[in-house]
Amino acid sequence: MTKVKFCKIQTLDEFKIAQELGVDYVGLHQISSDSCDEEKLSTFATIRDFPPEIVLLTKSCGREWLDHIVIYHRYKYLQIHVHINEIDFSIMGRYVNQFGVRLILVIDPSLRYTPNEIRLLRKWAWAVLFDNQIGGLGQRIDLVRVPHMLGSIPPRFFVAGGLDATNVADVMSATQPWGVDVQSSIRKDGKWDFELSQLFINAVREGMKLSRDGMQP
Repeated sequence: MTKVKFCKIQTLDEFKIAQELGVDYVGLHQISSDSCDEEKLSTFATIRDFPPEIVLLTKSCGREWLDHIVIYHRYKYLQIHVHINEIDFSIMGRYVNQFGVRLILVIDPSLRYTPNEIRLLRKWAWAVLFDNQIGGLGQRIDLVRVPHMLGSIPPRFFVAGGLDATNVADVMSATQPWGVDVQSSIRKDGKWDFELSQLFINAVREGMKLSRDGMQP
């Protein structure tokens, strides 16, 4: 069953929407300690043991900041939105091994990765997210390259980048992802919209049905 991740959650009301729709993961954006919303970080930490799972997205890999997220607030899913060679894996390994953190690392299929970067990816990533290096802009990724990269990455991978109710079934058919990630297309006036969110979920379910039936959407 294809997993669904709604990104950039803002409020507890949006969390309830995700629960009602059966979403598997929600992304909480806390880019760095400098731009951290401590109230929001604390609020969502109180419900981290309830579905859907909360994935904390950050672009900062400093130890003090990660300690605050992992040890103090006890988030267990981290999505690191920087290039692999900018990550200190000696620090990251501590959180994976000692605290059981599940790392989601972002891969931009338009970029080239070295054998060492692929080795680190396979060693530490719980999952991979195929997206543009600067995500959340509703821009499609280069789907042509995704199948060619699958032999080099962990089998658990999300696809993102401009997904909406009109194209997600096609993307699922082309890439057979473990999960899909959506952000901009389920928003209206800056907030998650229940109707748009429901349309996206229905399209994902249709894509799963077509895949089971061996049909093309």
